Amino acid sequence: MKTHRHPGNPAYTGSMADSPHQGPDPREFFRLLWRRKAVIVLCLALIPLAVYAYSERLAKTYEATTTISVQGTATDASLYLGEDVSTGSVNTAQIAALIGTDAVADQAARRLGEPQGSLRGAATGTHDETTNFITVTAAAASGERAADIANAFAQALKLTRGRAGVARIDVAIRNVQKELDKLEPGDVEQTQLSQQMQALRTLRAAQSENVQ
Repeated sequence: MKTHRHPGNPAYTGSMADSPHQGPDPREFFRLLWRRKAVIVLCLALIPLAVYAYSERLAKTYEATTTISVQGTATDASLYLGEDVSTGSVNTAQIAALIGTDAVADQAARRLGEPQGSLRGAATGTHDETTNFITVTAAAASGERAADIANAFAQALKLTRGRAGVARIDVAIRNVQKELDKLEPGDVEQTQLSQQMQALRTLRAAQSENVQ
């Protein structure tokens, strides 16, 4: 039997394997970097200089801290008849929060001879419940200024808290006095109320020592 080859379908005699994929040559990348080495070196030198110049233009800020110890006062305890008011629990979180109030900030400004409102937000307070320590932190353009602000806030906290304690104790003293005025001489309750009155007066005198 004879076979016939059609002229329109020539036989393929080449290799059946796929041609290898030609990927990017890493050497070309490094040759490109080498040709641009001057630009790269210039950028590496200019970027740190630009960052340094920018940082030098920024205003410097200094921080100072003052650590204070607080004691329980009438500000921290409820003053009702029959309660032992000679001591009080200390809520350091609430006391530290006073640092951020306008009343303490304005009192600090008065201590520094500055306008009211000028130090609002100038200091913050953090507390440690285990030690009853409160840290006052202030920031300013100089270390001395920051220290002055931190100390002023600490003193303002002492004064503000002392005044609040005195005001509450005065209310309690008036309440006890009203009860005493109702009693007849020799009444058995008179001794107890007199002891409470003495405790309140002692506590009132100690309000100036509520912060160290």
